[in-house]
Amino acid sequence: MKRFTMALAISLAVLFSLQVISCKKETVAPNLQFVGIWTGTTNCGGGPYADQWSITAQTGSTTGINLVSIGGNTLGSSVKGTVSGNSLTIATQYDAVDSITVSGSGSLSSNQLSLVISDNAGDNCNFTGTK
Repeated sequence: MKRFTMALAISLAVLFSLQVISCKKETVAPNLQFVGIWTGTTNCGGGPYADQWSITAQTGSTTGINLVSIGGNTLGSSVKGTVSGNSLTIATQYDAVDSITVSGSGSLSSNQLSLVISDNAGDNCNFTGTK
């Protein structure tokens, strides 16, 4: 009887520890909330124009993203950004597709993406869209 009680106690301890291990919350990479096709409008002073942005995660990064303007109605058709929480930063970089230097920022709130992109000539474009 003592062996049975000991075996039961060990079995219950193992099952409990497996239950605790399986309940761990998985962390999601911050950049994944930005990934997808975003559809909305861009205003560069002469709009607004219908536009789309495709955002993908940079390989091997939990904070890096690639932003590609599908609609082509904005500055910086292909740029890289960095995510921190619900915000993103587009550091100053040369966009070879459009032959301009751009920088910008953005935010995500209630499934709405807002981007502000500026070029080295002082032009600004604002995009707002949803997935």
